Amino acid sequence: MTQQEFESRIGTTVATSTFEFANRVYMAAGNMDKDAFCRDWKESYVEDSKIVSYLTMEVESLQATKKDYEHALNMSDKALRMYIDSTADFLIEQAEKWSASDLRQKAIDTIGLNEYLRRKIQMGFNLWKEDRDAVIAILNKQED
Repeated sequence: MTQQEFESRIGTTVATSTFEFANRVYMAAGNMDKDAFCRDWKESYVEDSKIVSYLTMEVESLQATKKDYEHALNMSDKALRMYIDSTADFLIEQAEKWSASDLRQKAIDTIGLNEYLRRKIQMGFNLWKEDRDAVIAILNKQED
């Protein structure tokens, strides 16, 4: 909310510092309606309340912590995806090297049949009979 919106809703002008504090409290309040917030602000002495000030700082701290955790989780997801990708590629390469159907199946279990086939083709490996049968089944499904 802008300072003009705030002042219009409470019916008076305020110092920039008062608006900045009010806006911090409003942002900390979550999804509170602007009009409801301004009514409550106007009817109470929020800016003089040490409790509101403390709780607002606490909420801001928790919001910052939440952002930090979300960032860390996002980074963990990326790291996990990279690990899964490299493991799948390794399984495909080893299955090809040793003609090992159990490694082929493990790669499929890890990334799914379509992704396994896409990667195997991109890596330049020949398709096994099971791979060709899977491609034909996929293509037949698309025709239905």
